[in-house]
Amino acid sequence: MYKRQELASAAKGKRTVAIRDFYLQPDSNPHSFHVMAADELLTAVHIPRPATGTRSAYQKYGEKESHDWAIADAGILLEMDGNLCRRAVVAMGAASPVVRRSHEAEAALTGKPITPETARAAGQASMTGAMPLSMNAYKVQLFPVAIYRTILPVSYTHLDVYKRQVWYRHLTMNCGAEVRVHKDGSVEVLSAVQDIGSGIKTVLAQILAEQFGVPPAKVSVKIGDTNYPVGPNSGGSVTTASLTPAVRDAAWQAAQKFLVSIAPALGATPGDLSLSGGLVRSASGKFQPIPFRTAAAKMNTDEVSAQAKRVPDYDPSKYDTYGGVDIAEVAVDTETCLLYTSRCV
Repeated sequence: MYKRQELASAAKGKRTVAIRDFYLQPDSNPHSFHVMAADELLTAVHIPRPATGTRSAYQKYGEKESHDWAIADAGILLEMDGNLCRRAVVAMGAASPVVRRSHEAEAALTGKPITPETARAAGQASMTGAMPLSMNAYKVQLFPVAIYRTILPVSYTHLDVYKRQVWYRHLTMNCGAEVRVHKDGSVEVLSAVQDIGSGIKTVLAQILAEQFGVPPAKVSVKIGDTNYPVGPNSGGSVTTASLTPAVRDAAWQAAQKFLVSIAPALGATPGDLSLSGGLVRSASGKFQPIPFRTAAAKMNTDEVSAQAKRVPDYDPSKYDTYGGVDIAEVAVDTETCLLYTSRCV
C-alpha cells in the first residue's frame, strides 16, 4: 500500500489519489500544481506502516541556514535487509516546480548493498535527463552530492562513532503543583512551570492518567501562569525531576479527597474505597467496580483539589546517580567528515 490523499467535494463526494499522482508538472497543467478541483478540499493523508527494516533521512541545502527555503533538498527511504536495499525511494525538492522522484537513482540502489560507491552512483543517476535553466545549472552538481550525503547516514554502513551521553539531573526544591478533580470526571493539573521543549506537559498528563485511570489526552495541563503554584526552572536536566514528585503527591491527595467525597453516595466509608485502573473499588465487596467518571458524578461537591510542594528525596546519597538519561547515536562520514545524529532516545 502506498501513501495516498483523500479529497472531498460537496458535489462529487470523496475520492482518493495516490501522492505520486497528486502533483502536476507544468506541462500537464500550467494553471495548477495539483489535481484538486476548485470545489475540493484535502481531508486526509494516509501513510502506511513502514516495512520492517525501513530507514529514511532528509537533508536540505540553502544559501544560508537562516533561509527556510531550499535550493536543493533530498528525501531518501530505503527498505533494508541487512545491508542490502530491497526497495528505494529517492525524492528531490527544488529540482522542478513540484517534488520529483528519481526512478533512475532508485534503480541504482535497489538490489544492491549500500556503500559509498552505490550512494554516489545513485546521486549521479538522479540527474539523468536533467535540463537546467540558465540560472540554476549549479544544481546539476549539487543534487548528486545532496543525495549521496543523505543516503549514507540511512545505510549505517559507514558509522564509526557511537556516542552515549548521560545528562545528570539537577533539582529545584522550591516548586509545587495543584491537582483538581471535577464532578464531570475531568481532571487537571496546574503549575507555573514553563515547557521549553522538554515535554513536561506530557509528563504531567501521564502522572494524572496513571493515578485516575483516564487517557492522558483527557487530562487538562495548565502551566505558565504565575497564579498557579510556583514551578521549577525550565531545562532538560531539571524540570521533570524537580516537579513530578510534587505532582504525584498532589494527585494522590486529590484522589483520597475524591474517595471521601463519593463515599456517602456509595453507602461506604472512605477506608473501604480504593481507586485503581480507572475503577473505584470496594474492599468489602459492597458494589461492583465503578468507572472513575461514573463515580465522579456522585461527588458531594463540584470539585476537590490538593496542592503539594517538592520534598527531599528519600535517599540524598543517590542525587547524582539517577535521573533523566539522553542517549544519542552519532556517526561521522569518513569521506566528507560530516557528522550525523542517527538516533536519539
